[in-house]
Amino acid sequence: MGDAPFAINFNLVLQNFGGDEELLKSTVELSLKLMPQHIEKIRRAISEKDAKSLEISAHTLKGSLGIYLYTPITGIAFELEKMGRNNSFDSAAETLKNLEEQLVCFYKNLNSFYKNGEGTAKTSIIG
Repeated sequence: MGDAPFAINFNLVLQNFGGDEELLKSTVELSLKLMPQHIEKIRRAISEKDAKSLEISAHTLKGSLGIYLYTPITGIAFELEKMGRNNSFDSAAETLKNLEEQLVCFYKNLNSFYKNGEGTAKTSIIG
């Protein structure tokens, strides 16, 4: 996944918000605020080998990302969730690194939408 552009189809996401752009913008604002906290909890769970915390934190992040309808990034969060459930940390650090790389573009895309409203009239792609 590393070099593939990240895309959010804000038209489709907006449909799931009943066309309410203000609600979507508020949700994006909250996502921008909470995303770093979720990642920090996942990072801490991996470093402390705390399987339950990894499972819960990754599940929470997966749900937060899922509203934007981009399954590759939620798939990575799901992999971390399963690692926590299975108490398997063998590739957790590498999977987290992959997630963080993907989140850079995701975060930029959300931030652009929040600041400029870009993406409501078209599909936004940042790569």
